[in-house]
Amino acid sequence: FLQDVGVVSYHKATYKQERYMANVAGVGFDAVVNRRYNHLKEEGKRGKWLYLWSTLKALLRYSSTGVKVYVDDELVVNDLVYSATIGIGRYNGGGMLQTPDAVADDGLFDLTVIRKMSWLSVLFHFKVLFNGKIYRLSKTSLNRGRRIRIESSPEIALEVDGEALGYSPSGWSWPNASWKKEAPASPLRIEFWKIKNKTIVLQTNLNKIKNEKKSTFITGLRGVVFYGLR
Repeated sequence: FLQDVGVVSYHKATYKQERYMANVAGVGFDAVVNRRYNHLKEEGKRGKWLYLWSTLKALLRYSSTGVKVYVDDELVVNDLVYSATIGIGRYNGGGMLQTPDAVADDGLFDLTVIRKMSWLSVLFHFKVLFNGKIYRLSKTSLNRGRRIRIESSPEIALEVDGEALGYSPSGWSWPNASWKKEAPASPLRIEFWKIKNKTIVLQTNLNKIKNEKKSTFITGLRGVVFYGLR
């Protein structure tokens, strides 16, 4: 099957960095949960409830942040935000469905924003994070676009495809796309083949990317999408 792959820009140690993204990115609460989950795994803890435990622990400590969100250069959110999820795919950590309507090959990012909520309200509505009914929440909005940018004060954490990266400001676009171009470049597409729980890349339009960036592409996806690579 074919699916899109986007480019994520973010800041770490005051430097702007980029990497590729194949599934889902989280800003704010999602990233805090991810960092806590990875920390527990590094301590040697295991179990199918580990992600849920990390979520509940973060729930009691996390607070919303002032955020501006731009989709295709249009300001769509200027509010206190609890969580923002940017998806090419539908599912992310622990089986969550925070971008339940995302289509992996439509050339668009799905953006789900949850505005300020109390931890009690989040806990009460917790099941909608998993059952695909997240947009029934009045605090939740959906936008789609080819370019997304998130700014915040103070900076907020970012995770991409299950890996904790840096902090805002952060942006999403397709390879070679420019914020100043009226017509962004086409998304990178990869064809995958699944056999016996292994995912092998069969074909990509990687030639659209300069040779020196190919190793960055593979590094950005290894451990996220690929189990085997041919």
